[in-house]
Amino acid sequence: SNTTNLTHLHLGQSDLTQVPAGVLARGLARVETVEMMWTGVNTKQITELFMEISKDHSVVKHLHLNHDLSDVPADILATAVNKLETAGILTCEVTEEQTDKLFTDMRQKEQK
Repeated sequence: SNTTNLTHLHLGQSDLTQVPAGVLARGLARVETVEMMWTGVNTKQITELFMEISKDHSVVKHLHLNHDLSDVPADILATAVNKLETAGILTCEVTEEQTDKLFTDMRQKEQK
């Protein structure tokens, strides 16, 4: 079956580095709440997840993670985070460009 009843997935302290980035991203995009605190993932996987969250078919509303996000393109990060209802970006490494883009997009969304 192509559907999942899963609405909340907690992946804390799991090593997911061997899971292909596209497979991981497409799977997680079907879950409303994704918790990835202290989860072993690489930049390619995180970037792919943010790209997937940005798409219309993503059902992710809540994402909690703590990773080095500094290599994720700012536009991809900002688009994905601004689609979420709650984003817990805790102890993450982010760049000034990423935070600027994130808050600029937030402000523009508010004005629409």
